[in-house]
Amino acid sequence: MFKIYHKMKVNLLFLSFLFSVSFIASAQSDTTEATPQYKHVVRYNLTPTLVLGTGSYVVGYERILKPHRSFSVNAGYIQLPQIGKSLLDTLQIERTTKRNGFSFAADYRFYFKKRNKRNAPDGLYWAPYFTAYFFDSDISIQVFEGGGLKGYLNAQSDMLFLMGGVELGYQFVMGKKQRWTLDLILAGPSLRYDIINIKAQTLYEGEVNDEYLKGVLDAITAIFPVFGQLAREGELNTSGFANGFGAGYRYVMQVGYRF
Repeated sequence: MFKIYHKMKVNLLFLSFLFSVSFIASAQSDTTEATPQYKHVVRYNLTPTLVLGTGSYVVGYERILKPHRSFSVNAGYIQLPQIGKSLLDTLQIERTTKRNGFSFAADYRFYFKKRNKRNAPDGLYWAPYFTAYFFDSDISIQVFEGGGLKGYLNAQSDMLFLMGGVELGYQFVMGKKQRWTLDLILAGPSLRYDIINIKAQTLYEGEVNDEYLKGVLDAITAIFPVFGQLAREGELNTSGFANGFGAGYRYVMQVGYRF
């Protein structure tokens, strides 16, 4: 399996473990100290960096509406993973890549009144949520081997992913003045709707049976999920539109400051 996917999988497993440990620890807290009534939380979402790598920046805001209810939004710039250089170590590559993306999320939180010892935003909560992810990606690659042009790839993709579901989370309020927060969305199953528009052109000499060329195609398929059908002999020009429903999931780690 290509290394980009492996790295993302390791990061996701690490996050799942961390969330589970944090949730167990939170269930053991029985403090009855009152929470200062700051009604605003600004925060930074760490999840895109942990999952996709550097180059993604997502910020958020939570507004306390009632002692056990709040509304929150997140928005920011995200990037798809890069094609790993180690996959292409014996080939000469000329490439340009655009991996722009944008994310938006909103939820309406219900903090458990009987379970939590403090008012919002501290403690266990559930919430209906909506998220949207948009990616605008261009890839241009020329592959040289033995001084000659082995092949090329040009691909453009616009992808929109919409998700609506229900999440379960826990938010810690920390510090002497209880201004710092650690917000963990532990589970968030959803219904997802995908809209994908892709245009691609490829040309390779002979069959694609070289180990490293297969590595190139695997890496590109990680960025363009519908690219696999282009990995075949000869020249292929394609322009396609696809949409459909699927299952989605959300979990988040973010740090914040109350005021």
